Amino acid sequence: MFVLRTHRTLVALAVASACCAAASAHAQEAATPAPVASSAEIPEVVVTATRHSTSLLKTPVSMTAVTQDELTRKGITDIRGLSGQVPNLQLGSATDGSSGVKISMRGVSSNDFTEIGNPAVSLHVDGIYTPRPQSALALLFDLEQVEVLRGPQGTLFGRNATGGSINIIPAKPEFGVSEGNATFTVGNYNLRQITAAQNIPVSDNFAMRATIMAVKRDSYLNQQQDFY
Repeated sequence: MFVLRTHRTLVALAVASACCAAASAHAQEAATPAPVASSAEIPEVVVTATRHSTSLLKTPVSMTAVTQDELTRKGITDIRGLSGQVPNLQLGSATDGSSGVKISMRGVSSNDFTEIGNPAVSLHVDGIYTPRPQSALALLFDLEQVEVLRGPQGTLFGRNATGGSINIIPAKPEFGVSEGNATFTVGNYNLRQITAAQNIPVSDNFAMRATIMAVKRDSYLNQQQDFY
């Protein structure tokens, strides 16, 4: 009888200890506050360099993504403003007097701006190839981002991408959201710039987005006398 009572006592003590340990662990979990997301967390940048939406950090392509906020903060209104902001990218005016833009990527460029010329760096708008270099002078506004891909991109972007590719991605309409924004900027040399965008949801499956931008600025030169 003494052995049986001792065994029952040990079993009861073990069960009580287990219950106390479980209650203590539950109390500690309840007292521990939920982790708070850090405000310094870097947001994920999604790109389409591989024709699929992937994270920039996981995309095996040498590239740079410039968002609309960065363009606005740096005062960039056309693609020529990216020169010096993106590694291995240089942009300038055509040397033959035309209105084209000479795009050079890693030292690879083309000086033929005629309709039969083949540029060395391709320019795309939302993934659609733009053959004429004059179109590169279009204003950059209301964009999701600008993706600059360095190195040959002929596999996914076709010909004329020997040096690289630039893809301008406009902001897309959103369903169920009616919102807009407008900004007015003034600066030196009589700069006047206005931008406006409006998202218009028509139905559950159809939406439109209207945007406008106008920039006027005086010349950097001050001609004192007209000789002609």
